[in-house]
Amino acid sequence: MMDKEMLARMFGDIFKTCTALSEEVLAQYAELELAGQEPGKQLPELGAHLGECTECAARYAELLTALQVEARGEVSPMLSSRPFNVQFLSAPVHDLWVEVQEAFYRLVAEIPIVIQRAAAAFGPLPTPLVPCRVAVSAGVYREGVEMTVEIESLRIPDEPANLVFILTPGPVDTDQKGITLFLRVEDLRTGEPLGQVRVSLYDSQAQLLQSKVTAADGRVAFHGLAGDYVLRCRHAGRTWDFPVRLVPDAAR
Repeated sequence: MMDKEMLARMFGDIFKTCTALSEEVLAQYAELELAGQEPGKQLPELGAHLGECTECAARYAELLTALQVEARGEVSPMLSSRPFNVQFLSAPVHDLWVEVQEAFYRLVAEIPIVIQRAAAAFGPLPTPLVPCRVAVSAGVYREGVEMTVEIESLRIPDEPANLVFILTPGPVDTDQKGITLFLRVEDLRTGEPLGQVRVSLYDSQAQLLQSKVTAADGRVAFHGLAGDYVLRCRHAGRTWDFPVRLVPDAAR
């Protein structure tokens, strides 16, 4: 269960690594290399940075490896997340996953997230997936009283793999059209965070949008999200898909 201290770390400025290169820029460089071109000549400034920055070079190498695996067809194509319907589910925890192929698992239900004014919240979920709510400071004072909002986190365990995936909808964008979505990966038995887990973000058409690895605290964050996505995690030769749907609150 996530406590206030953990959430404070999640929403704080904890990323101390190089931010000079976005995942989108690295993906563009990788696509040129996969096409047999010379990205260093077409994007010399980017190539120079990769030659100097070990952090970005490591991120690029991980992304290139993931894209090469995809290109070789070693990971099965995703099914659309839209046919999933969480209303019918009342399954025990071990039935939350469907095996698409060997070592490839997909959550049996789409995860709905409603974008509200102050914070996002999960929509209707099957019984085994009950979100945990934690009140945290919103950093706003009104009439001398600090306002608080409730942040929800969703724990999705895989007992045979001894992993738990924790989804947390983060801050709502200023235009209230998108959110930041956090994913944390932990050891199920010990609660220890797992770093270096590859997490890729796909749109509903199975197009790769971003690819990251979890930090030492087991987390990744994707910003400005609204619509249908699939989060794909890879760890220890296994793959998990999480279909997610983010929609505005009709009552706003």
